[in-house]
Amino acid sequence: NLNIHDVVALCPLTERLRETVINTMALRELPKRHAALHQDPVSQREHRSWLASAEAETEKLFRMLFDEPEILNWYRERKQVNVKNRRHLQVQLSTWAQDYSYFKSPLIRNELINWDYPSSSANTGRKRLLAVMLTSADQENLGIEKTPAEKSLYLSLLKATHLHRKENGLWGIYPPDEIDPCQLSHAWSAITELLGNNGTRQVPIPEIYSLLRSPPYGLKLGVLPVFLLAYILAHKREVAFYQEGGFCEVVTLDQVELLCRRPELFALERFDLGGLRGDLFDQYFSSVIGKVQKDATLLDIVRPLVRFISSLPPYTLNCKGLSYEAELVRNAFTQAKSPGVLLFDALPKACGVSPEAFSTGDPAIVEQFIKKLVRVLRELKGAFDALQHHWQTQLCTLLLDENVSELDLLRIALADRYRGLDIFTPDSMGLGAFIRRLAEPGHASDKAWLESVATLLARVPQRKWKEENRLQAELRLHEISQQLRDLEKLRMSSPSELNPKGALLIKMVDAERGEVSHVAQVSTIQREAASLRAKNILNDLKDLNDVEQIAVLAELLERLSKAKV
Repeated sequence: NLNIHDVVALCPLTERLRETVINTMALRELPKRHAALHQDPVSQREHRSWLASAEAETEKLFRMLFDEPEILNWYRERKQVNVKNRRHLQVQLSTWAQDYSYFKSPLIRNELINWDYPSSSANTGRKRLLAVMLTSADQENLGIEKTPAEKSLYLSLLKATHLHRKENGLWGIYPPDEIDPCQLSHAWSAITELLGNNGTRQVPIPEIYSLLRSPPYGLKLGVLPVFLLAYILAHKREVAFYQEGGFCEVVTLDQVELLCRRPELFALERFDLGGLRGDLFDQYFSSVIGKVQKDATLLDIVRPLVRFISSLPPYTLNCKGLSYEAELVRNAFTQAKSPGVLLFDALPKACGVSPEAFSTGDPAIVEQFIKKLVRVLRELKGAFDALQHHWQTQLCTLLLDENVSELDLLRIALADRYRGLDIFTPDSMGLGAFIRRLAEPGHASDKAWLESVATLLARVPQRKWKEENRLQAELRLHEISQQLRDLEKLRMSSPSELNPKGALLIKMVDAERGEVSHVAQVSTIQREAASLRAKNILNDLKDLNDVEQIAVLAELLERLSKAKV
């Protein structure tokens, strides 16, 4: 059952070796079978001497097989091969492994190629190399100056392999070229073949590693993260990167560092789909997500879409009140696990276009889909601005007696009207803080001020609002608007706007008779006299329950109001 490429060694010392091993095993078993041996010191000494001699002979023979391989008869391809010494055998074995077991292995001259778990210094160099691959691929030598630890790794893994080179005047990380000095194209093609070209599945990184570590490639774990990142960067237009099943629009340094430790969390998926009509997408998308290349791939279109959605405020991703199509599109982005599913299934469905019809590439159907999608994307883009405009209208309606359409003028009007009113309330951290926020000048822009006011009321940043936060803020604004008008009455009754002492407002709201209120400026002497009179009145009311006492107070307030009129 031997393969023609198997290497076989025949031992001429078989009988001698068998005899020595049997003697050694027999001597080891002797004390177990003859208990009397334990009672005879002379026999014990003899037994130990024989056993030591047998073990030494056995070790000598086995060591001879490894140290002097020339005593063995070696065969390769069923032909006897002359082996001169141990060094000669190592060279021969390396040649045979290279020719028949690992004939597609890259030729890399670096210590990482020999290690699954590199040294701490190699790990540090690899980490820094991965970082500059992400940030400086457009620079010569990846921008690495002098000779830090990562420089030697760069020279042997990226420069010597021609993966990092200049093409059309631009430095970048590219697939192996025709020269392929380090025979990397075999492993590179193996990754491509494993991924396929139709986005059929997400291929886990450990599966890719297992393929590249096996014959005929034989790569070690130490270099795999570097080559894998190079593959992702070189094919970023058609290879999608996933973390725990979620599509990642870009690869970050944190993800690459985690990839080195936990490759099982990541996967790749390759798309090689033509006929997307990049010019047609660009015609409508450029105003929303930016330029789309004429020869666009699937990821060239999906990546800016995902980037656009990711840049939206959290409010937009949770708010209600959007159109039905906008909610479907928003859900499509959050639920679709694959760029292919997103563009060819989820988004067409959300826009009312049959995925089957869209996949035919009919320009009329594609254009219909794109127009609907762009309209929805604009609605999503403007959702937060619509919230701020609504909030601006609410502030104007509830806090001013005039219509102010411009935000900068609204801010000035509110500051002029309510500045200094906070001294008329003891609630310095609630109502007082809101009054000070209205008049606060220290904001980068009027929109930042508006967002700050809304954030104060909801106690959640406006960009992170959910529907309950918006309703809570509006309810709180209605309450505060009435409180502010009451404080204004106090300020008007006070002889000094800087000294609210003695200002008093009493208000009663009756469902049948409406609101009754009185504003007064009470001196210290009047307050002391009122305290004595109130004590006497309470004595007269002590036989009444709480409801009856409140009813009496309400009647008194109404009569006083009529008497005043």
